[in-house]
Amino acid sequence: DVDYDTDQLVSCASCAVAVHQSCYGVASPPAPGEAWHCAPCAEAAQGPAGARPPRCCLCPVAGGALKPTNLPGVWCHLACMQWIPEASVGNVAAMEPILGVDAVQRERWELPCALCRRSDGAKIQCADCYTAFHPLCARAAGLSMSMREGAGGGVALSARCARHGRVGAAPTGVHVVGVSPGEKEDDGGGGGRERDGSPGLAAGL
Repeated sequence: DVDYDTDQLVSCASCAVAVHQSCYGVASPPAPGEAWHCAPCAEAAQGPAGARPPRCCLCPVAGGALKPTNLPGVWCHLACMQWIPEASVGNVAAMEPILGVDAVQRERWELPCALCRRSDGAKIQCADCYTAFHPLCARAAGLSMSMREGAGGGVALSARCARHGRVGAAPTGVHVVGVSPGEKEDDGGGGGRERDGSPGLAAGL
């Protein structure tokens, strides 16, 4: 169980990404005056100067709370892992490595995102139709994304496109690489999918 009174928000001294201890697997908060670095920045400090920062393999969003997967050199957003059914985390206390990236169904990689219009990365679908999108694109667009207790004590995730459940744009500040802000918005579509396999999924997903 998480003690929310002591579950502090910590910020990376290099890239400024802010995460909760429990969400990112930070065992203890940094002492006053001590610099804390997220996993990509900590690795970059040990690598060659000028190396390109890691990118999420499941979406085109730059930066964010990334963690290494069990595949060499492959990284993933914890938020993407949470929403892609095939993905999971190996060590819950450390929130890494992320597993199952190589098991993501082929159709998830091929479907275009209704929000950023890109096909790279893995997508989920609207719980009420076949509209597909990246989880972080949906969050940036303010689409309806909900969590509830599922069968057997698990967590059931459900997201809906703009037509079936838009709740208003959320100023998350995420940036999709190579796509202008205007291309990310789509008032006519969006998407999501319940992680527990509820109805409303396209064939093959």
